[in-house]
Amino acid sequence: MPVAPTVPPIFLVERYAPDLSVDRLRLAGRRAEQAAPLIAPGARTRYLGSILLPSDEMSLCLFEGTSEEVVRGAVERAALGFDRITQAMPVAR
Repeated sequence: MPVAPTVPPIFLVERYAPDLSVDRLRLAGRRAEQAAPLIAPGARTRYLGSILLPSDEMSLCLFEGTSEEVVRGAVERAALGFDRITQAMPVAR
């Protein structure tokens, strides 16, 4: 019987800041992906995208990661800044 692949956890990174832009979020996401291996051997993150709410000066960024600690460390090293990181569960349509 085939073994189902394990799905990496997804984390929501919540940030409130007046200086948010699409380009800055994309750049920070790439930097966070590159920073993950520096956190722990075998650690990884993958930037899945963001939702930008300019009128609220807020962004919600989604990352796959090996753990919340790895995502937190990668986001910190990427200088993204955040107010909260929490595990998220995708829901299909």
